[in-house]
Amino acid sequence: MTMTLKQFARLSRRGRAHQGVWLLIARRSDCDQKAMEKVLRRKMYQSLRAYTKYISLIFKVLSFLLDAKFLKMGISN
Repeated sequence: MTMTLKQFARLSRRGRAHQGVWLLIARRSDCDQKAMEKVLRRKMYQSLRAYTKYISLIFKVLSFLLDAKFLKMGISN
Protein backbone atom coordinates (compact mmCIF):
# COMPACT_ATOMS: atom_id res chain seq x y z
CA MET A 1 0.00 0.00 0.00
CA THR A 2 1.80 3.06 -1.20
CA MET A 3 0.27 6.40 -0.48
CA THR A 4 1.06 9.87 -1.71
CA LEU A 5 1.38 12.77 0.65
CA LYS A 6 -1.87 14.25 -0.67
CA GLN A 7 -3.83 11.06 0.04
CA PHE A 8 -2.33 10.82 3.50
CA ALA A 9 -3.29 14.42 4.29
CA ARG A 10 -6.85 13.80 3.04
CA LEU A 11 -7.26 10.69 5.18
CA SER A 12 -5.83 12.31 8.27
CA ARG A 13 -8.06 15.41 8.15
CA ARG A 14 -10.62 13.75 10.38
CA GLY A 15 -8.26 13.68 13.36
CA ARG A 16 -7.59 17.38 13.60
CA ALA A 17 -6.27 17.05 17.15
CA HIS A 18 -3.46 14.90 15.80
CA GLN A 19 -2.90 16.95 12.66
CA GLY A 20 0.48 18.22 13.82
CA VAL A 21 1.66 14.68 14.41
CA TRP A 22 0.41 13.58 10.98
CA LEU A 23 2.18 16.48 9.29
CA LEU A 24 5.43 15.68 11.07
CA ILE A 25 5.21 12.07 9.95
CA ALA A 26 4.24 13.05 6.41
CA ARG A 27 7.19 15.44 6.05
CA ARG A 28 9.75 12.72 6.68
CA SER A 29 11.68 11.10 3.86
CA ASP A 30 10.43 8.23 1.71
CA CYS A 31 12.24 5.64 3.82
CA ASP A 32 9.72 6.38 6.59
CA GLN A 33 6.74 5.63 4.34
CA LYS A 34 6.25 2.27 6.05
CA ALA A 35 6.08 3.98 9.46
CA MET A 36 3.53 6.46 8.12
CA GLU A 37 1.39 3.62 6.75
CA LYS A 38 1.66 1.70 10.02
CA VAL A 39 0.50 4.71 12.05
CA LEU A 40 -2.37 5.37 9.65
CA ARG A 41 -3.43 1.72 9.72
CA ARG A 42 -3.39 1.76 13.53
CA LYS A 43 -5.50 4.94 13.58
CA MET A 44 -8.08 3.44 11.22
CA TYR A 45 -8.24 0.27 13.32
CA GLN A 46 -8.78 2.29 16.51
CA SER A 47 -11.59 4.32 14.97
CA LEU A 48 -13.20 1.13 13.66
CA ARG A 49 -13.05 -0.38 17.15
CA ALA A 50 -14.66 2.75 18.63
CA TYR A 51 -17.49 2.65 16.09
CA THR A 52 -18.03 -1.04 16.80
CA LYS A 53 -18.34 -0.30 20.53
CA TYR A 54 -20.90 2.44 19.89
CA ILE A 55 -22.95 0.23 17.57
CA SER A 56 -22.96 -2.67 20.02
CA LEU A 57 -24.03 -0.31 22.82
CA ILE A 58 -26.91 0.98 20.68
CA PHE A 59 -28.04 -2.58 19.96
CA LYS A 60 -27.88 -3.49 23.66
CA VAL A 61 -30.03 -0.49 24.59
CA LEU A 62 -32.52 -1.27 21.81
CA SER A 63 -32.80 -4.92 22.83
CA PHE A 64 -33.30 -3.89 26.47
CA LEU A 65 -36.05 -1.45 25.49
CA LEU A 66 -37.77 -4.04 23.30
CA ASP A 67 -37.60 -6.65 26.06
CA ALA A 68 -39.09 -4.17 28.53
CA LYS A 69 -41.87 -3.30 26.07
CA PHE A 70 -42.79 -6.95 25.47
CA LEU A 71 -42.72 -7.75 29.20
CA LYS A 72 -44.99 -4.76 29.81
CA MET A 73 -47.45 -6.08 27.22
CA GLY A 74 -47.40 -9.52 28.84
CA ILE A 75 -45.65 -11.24 25.96
CA SER A 76 -42.57 -13.07 27.17
CA ASN A 77 -40.31 -15.28 25.14
